Amino acid sequence: MADLIGYVFIGLLMMKYDDNYDVSKGTYGSWKSMTDFDRAVFASLYLWHTLNIFFLGWVLWKFYKFLMIKYSKNK
Repeated sequence: MADLIGYVFIGLLMMKYDDNYDVSKGTYGSWKSMTDFDRAVFASLYLWHTLNIFFLGWVLWKFYKFLMIKYSKNK
């Protein structure tokens, strides 16, 4: 649930960029067309993705260890 709340919060912050985008500052989504706030929000989105990938890897590792312990006792 906290993960979903994190994505909703970052998504709401990203809406500021959409609302204030100016074509004269560069192409949409380019680093040059963003303010410092927008850059921080986009960087936090990538950080949030990275944390999710590490957490998923940790959960899969724990599940693998659980299965290995469970099936090694049955032999």
